Amino acid sequence: MRFKRSVSIGLAVAGASALGIATSTPAWADSRSINFEAPTYHTGSIDGQDGWGGQDGPGNTQGPINPLIDQAVVMNSGAPASFGQQSWRISNFYTSGSFGDMPFSPNLVNEAGEKHAFNSFAGVQYSGGVRQNHFDMRLSFTSADPTGLESDSYVSMSPDRGDGARMSYIRLEDHPAGLSVFFDDYQDHAPFGAYGTPITAANGCNVAQGDDFYEYQVASGLARDKAHTVRLSIDFLDGPRNDVVKVYVDGDLVHTGTTWEDYYRWCPESNQGVVLGDPNREQSRTVDQVLFRVGGGQGTTHPQNLGKGFLIDNLSYASSQVERECDNHHGDGDADVDNGSGQHGHAKFHKDGCTSQGDDNAQFDDDQGTHHFQSTSVESADFTTTASGGNMLTMSGFGLDNGNQVGFTMVAVDNGALLPATYSLVLTDGYTFAGTVVSGLLSVA
Repeated sequence: MRFKRSVSIGLAVAGASALGIATSTPAWADSRSINFEAPTYHTGSIDGQDGWGGQDGPGNTQGPINPLIDQAVVMNSGAPASFGQQSWRISNFYTSGSFGDMPFSPNLVNEAGEKHAFNSFAGVQYSGGVRQNHFDMRLSFTSADPTGLESDSYVSMSPDRGDGARMSYIRLEDHPAGLSVFFDDYQDHAPFGAYGTPITAANGCNVAQGDDFYEYQVASGLARDKAHTVRLSIDFLDGPRNDVVKVYVDGDLVHTGTTWEDYYRWCPESNQGVVLGDPNREQSRTVDQVLFRVGGGQGTTHPQNLGKGFLIDNLSYASSQVERECDNHHGDGDADVDNGSGQHGHAKFHKDGCTSQGDDNAQFDDDQGTHHFQSTSVESADFTTTASGGNMLTMSGFGLDNGNQVGFTMVAVDNGALLPATYSLVLTDGYTFAGTVVSGLLSVA
């Protein structure tokens, strides 16, 4: 993974309201709640207890946790009362660059992710069940050595499908001045990555234009002897650049960002060194559990932290299906458009809501007969209001232009009775058309 850029908290990406996906309270479809208490849990390594282990294998059977990792279920002494009699302790006494032998929590029956997200690799399925569009993870934490002088103490946690394909990231750090919380996401900046060709896909993984992991310190100076909570609330939306992650610390919303979806779409290091712009090979990932990781150099890199680190308790995570405000919007078009320079075309489209539907469609034919575009899949859609009060639909995905596979972005604006409706289509093969409706129907509501 590339080096993360540290960014001021003021640069947080757009929140849910700006993306038009205000969510209702979810009804949990599948959940786990873990308090590490007896009789389900006993003191000692958590490996093998209640479904904890290393990387998933065939049939969701998890392998062993590296025994060198300093972790164990422990009896509490002096811990916050909300931690009960037992908690799980983990430190970065031993670190490594591996993933598969780190602690993975028990997997859910029903995974969460986008419609086209991958839940398997090399013939091994890591998650399954009925796919949901929302994942929520929360836990309590405190320092396991609140009066000691910690030595670069940290641990990270990530929603995962069971093999290290992390879709988000939280890191806890313990310093003499207090506990800190960090959040990392991956951001694709314009020109955006797009399906179609290796060239169009590479636009989503270009460090020179700002495509990279970004890190935000979302909390600091937290009391080392008190119980604190961290929560990730993730909405998976079909298509690139639109997942929403809300980060809460001690019940307060401290940051709104996105997932790692576009890292998996556009970056070669997540796709065996090659990206082709092929939606059948390059997609987001699913999640159904939590990976706890003490990454870093190989070996005993923080010997002072043996038996210390963090106490983790009251871990819960769930997948669910939520309705979104965006799903109440729709757009339809069957109209002739004029670009103002003597060129005309006919546009036709249909879209209900922001998630993928079986009847999603976008077509365009220019009057010269040189371009015939037909969508094959709509990967994302967004309904917003323009500065002038019009209703705008933005659709993107992939399709065929004269039989050749391309990525597309279509924008339709319904200005009501005051102004003509407008339409634009941009294809990744370089073709662009933008104009106003001169006859027919274009409606966005």
